[in-house]
Order: sequence, then C-alpha cells, then structure tokens
Amino acid sequence: MQFTGLSLKKSSIYYPGKSVPVKFPASYKSQYDNTFQHYKTRDSGNYIQAAQQENAIRRSQNKEKRLEKDGISWEKYNQLKYGSVTESKQEQKLVEEMDAQNYMAENQHSRPPIADMEYNLKRNNEYIRALITRCKTIRTPGFEMYKKAQFELHSHRRELESIEKYRNQLEEETGLTSEQRLDAYFLGDESLFPDWARNLREAIRDRVLYGGIGLTEYDEIRRLKLLLLPMSVRRAKWHGIKQFRRQLDGTEKIITHSEKEVVAKCTRTHKWNLISRLERQIRLRIIETRNPKTTQWQVNMEEATDPIRTTAKYVRCGLPTCGSGQLDDELATKRLQLMEEDERLGAFVGKSKLMQGSIDPRVKSNLKLVDMWRPGHLKEKLVKRISRQCYKKRWGAILGGSRDEHGRKIVEERHVFPKFNAHKSFAEYAIERDEMGMPMPHARPPVGKSSEPWPGYYKYQNATLSVGLPKPNQGWY
Repeated sequence: MQFTGLSLKKSSIYYPGKSVPVKFPASYKSQYDNTFQHYKTRDSGNYIQAAQQENAIRRSQNKEKRLEKDGISWEKYNQLKYGSVTESKQEQKLVEEMDAQNYMAENQHSRPPIADMEYNLKRNNEYIRALITRCKTIRTPGFEMYKKAQFELHSHRRELESIEKYRNQLEEETGLTSEQRLDAYFLGDESLFPDWARNLREAIRDRVLYGGIGLTEYDEIRRLKLLLLPMSVRRAKWHGIKQFRRQLDGTEKIITHSEKEVVAKCTRTHKWNLISRLERQIRLRIIETRNPKTTQWQVNMEEATDPIRTTAKYVRCGLPTCGSGQLDDELATKRLQLMEEDERLGAFVGKSKLMQGSIDPRVKSNLKLVDMWRPGHLKEKLVKRISRQCYKKRWGAILGGSRDEHGRKIVEERHVFPKFNAHKSFAEYAIERDEMGMPMPHARPPVGKSSEPWPGYYKYQNATLSVGLPKPNQGWY
C-alpha cells in the first residue's frame, strides 16, 4: 500500500479563513477564528473593535451628506425606514373602528366567532389596501428623476412609432424610392411630398421625409453648400456628386490588399485588423477635410479605349488604317475570325478563305512560288548550325531556368519591375501620397528608412546593374 502522507492542502495553515472543523471541547471554542490576528497588533480584539466603530461613524457621515444633498431630514429618513410615518385621517378612522370592534368582541360575545372572523378579514383587507395606496403616493428622494427618465423613454418610443407610421403612409400614397427622396433632400425640392407630410411637426418632419436613406453629417454639410447655389447649377453639381458616389460604392467598401494579406497569413488578431481599419478611416477623413479634391476621382473622363482597340485589331489583321479616326470595327473582327480559322486548320494554301476573294487568280500562282502571304510569326526559320559546346550551354541554360527554348532571358519579376500594389480606390492612393501623415510620438521610425545612415536610393542604385547582363563564358550566337 502506497503511503500518501499528510494532506496539508486542507489544513488551516494554508487556508486560515476556512479552518477544518476539529471537534474541541466547548471550553476551548472561541466565537472568532483569531489564528492570524496577532500579526496586526498585539491587542487584536481592541484593534478590530476600533476599526468597526470607525467604519460605522464614516458610514453614518456619508449617509448624512447624501440626505442633505437630497433635501431630506434625518428624522424623516428614520420614519420612512422604520415605517413610523404619520397615518392619514382615513387610516386613523379605520384603526379606531377596528379597535372598537375588537373591544366589543372581547367583552360581549354577541356575534358568532365565524362572522366575527369574516368581518375582521374584510376590515384588514381594507386597511392593507389603504396602506398600499399611501405607500404608492409617498415620494422617495429619487422619484422625480425616475419619473422624468420614464417619461423621456416613453415619449421617445412614441415618437419612433409615429415616424414609422407616417413613413409607411408616405410610401403607400406616393410610392417614392429612396433615390428620389435623396434627390429631393440635396436639391431642396419638396414638391414630391404631399401637403400633410410637409406640414408635420418639426420634431419628426425631417425624419419622416428623409430618414432611413443613409444620410450622414457630411451629407448635411454638402446639402447646405448646395442650397447656396441657383437651381440649375445645383442640379449639375448634384449629378456629378451622385456619379462620384456611385463610383465609390463599389471600391471604398472593399477590404484593402494589405488587410487581405494580413488575414491570409494569420499574423494579426481580428482586433488589430479592426483598429487598422479605423485608423485608415480617420486618416482619410483628415485628408478629406484638409483638401477634398485629393480624395475625389475625376468623374468627367472621356472613354478612349474603343478606338484604340479597333486600331489594334487593324494592325493585327494587316489592314491599312490610313490614319483615319473612324474605323470599321466589324470589318476587322471578321478578318480576325478568318485568320484564326486558317491558323486552326493550318491551311495557309491557295484555298484559304482569307485569300479567296481578295487576290487575283493570276497573282495567286506567282505567290505560291514565293512565301510572301504567310505571316511572319508562322514562317519557317532556317535552323542555324551551332557547335556542341554552344548547344550544351543552351541546354544547360534552359534546364537551369535562366533562358527559355527560344533563347529569351528569364528574369525574376521582382528584379525587373518595381514593387507596386494596385490600389483598390482613389482614396487609398490619397492616403499613400499624403505628406502630412500623423506623427506617432512614442514609436520608433521604421527600420531602414530614417534610422539608416545612407538613404535607400544610394544603397540600391548599384544593385540593378548586374541583372540584365549575360553571364560570362556562355556562347550564344
């Protein structure tokens, strides 16, 4: 049998407050467990008593201060506390009647005991009811404040209910969309709304007409600025702002590239992401208030990609553009389709669809002899004979991954192109370009930026020289 030894954990040495109940004779027992009291003072009993008295005095002083603040006397407080509040006349009358009845019942047994009990029960109930009503009407110190808060709550709720009711009524009657209401708000044109809605009381009117369409305090400021302009200018301005808002709707809510990276790598907690998001919002707001144009996209940009695309198609097909601005896109598209079909069939012969209508049959026979109609990227190149050493080097370069099979150099993208993360929105770009970034007073500067003695451009300008050059002793052509 294994001997576990003495269980010290349960003993009063480790837990002095919760001592193990040991059965001592009654003469040894004390009311308090004074095991560790001698650490405090020599005379532990007096020490405890003095502390208790001091606490009691402090408590009563605090209570007096509070009562003075509430404007209630000490006597009144005691009366309320112990139930010795003076009774009303009705209560006094009831008590006198009850006393008289009891006296009669004790001295003269005129009525049977059951009827007497019923009568007493009825009287007791009346007395209790009177007491309850009296208690309800007693105004305690915090009563006024409680009533005020209750009234505010109920009025707020009633207000919200009335707003909802009127808004539903407005939607049923007029069928206005949120966009129409937004237009009415920014243009200050309330002709859309019926008379009863325009004549609602001030407290709820604006919330009925313009509530629930996502307006912010910035929108209120923007509206005030717009209302200063004449109606024609206001309409044009508001149209531009609306376009801009639509453009931002898709971009500004998107999570940024760096945040996506952070989440994917699981390097930060959710709280950190939240904080970084808030910081970004604050920075944007600061930039916007300082200079609003920096965060705005140019709305009136001309679309110039279609003509460029058409021109590119013409060049691809080998059709002449003749420098004209207006080119026929369909012609180039059809030509491209024919070319792709011919490439797919591998039929660069006299029968190909591309050649059928356009070339004279007499010229075609001459073209068959010369390889002129075949496009340059499909012409067979003559193989150049090279030495075994050159072949070996070429093969090694292909296997090593420094060149492809056509002899083109394969360079890592990070060496060739500068590091650039696409911005999800114009505002993101504005943050990055911001020169007056908020300084962090208790943070060290980032490593390699301001703390290094030589700046980055000096350090890295010689690193790019060796990238594009071929390695020595590699014979190519």
